[in-house]
Amino acid sequence: LRVGLPRELSKVASAQSVLGTAKLIMENICTPSEITEMVTTPGGTTIEGIYQIEDGKLRTALMNAVQAATEKSSNIRGNRLKK
Repeated sequence: LRVGLPRELSKVASAQSVLGTAKLIMENICTPSEITEMVTTPGGTTIEGIYQIEDGKLRTALMNAVQAATEKSSNIRGNRLKK
């Protein structure tokens, strides 16, 4: 949307990209690093987008979110067992 693509096209393109990537990983066809190598070119648009994601520390934020949710789940479960 930010760059002017129609909402429906943005939704479908994003979903297809995630779905295709997940399928390659889940079926052990490629590792995430191999997929990055396949879809990027030096100095290209995709690697620039990936750089921005990495620079914004998205991976760290996702790992922290999973850790926090896991800890919260453990705390809730622990409180239920004490009652």
